[in-house]
Amino acid sequence: METKQKKTIFTKAPSWLLAVLVFIIAAIVLTITDSIWTPRTETGLNSHLINDLIIAFGCFFIVRLNPKSIWYVPIICNAQLLLSSFAEPNFWKSSMVLPICGGWVLSVIVSIIAAQQGKRKQIIR
Repeated sequence: METKQKKTIFTKAPSWLLAVLVFIIAAIVLTITDSIWTPRTETGLNSHLINDLIIAFGCFFIVRLNPKSIWYVPIICNAQLLLSSFAEPNFWKSSMVLPICGGWVLSVIVSIIAAQQGKRKQIIR
């Protein structure tokens, strides 16, 4: 017998829509923090680290709600940085390769952990 729990809008929304929402929020935060910090530090390291953390948290909660979405949520959330890495000719020679690729790896690792937790939670229910 299922317990009656009130479902929020986030549990009702499809995973791809939540991933697009995380993508948009991360892009806005990256743009704002990059415009604030880059003139002072001359690198976008701080803004990319914040962006990576936002994407990692988003991937974790989305994949934990729906473990099957592990295949596409990290890709959708990181779409901006994935596309820019292939579009920019000197990306792989720049100093930003490590933080950006580290963010990709972080989001995949966090998604795997969340999928395992989500599967365990579904079995217990």
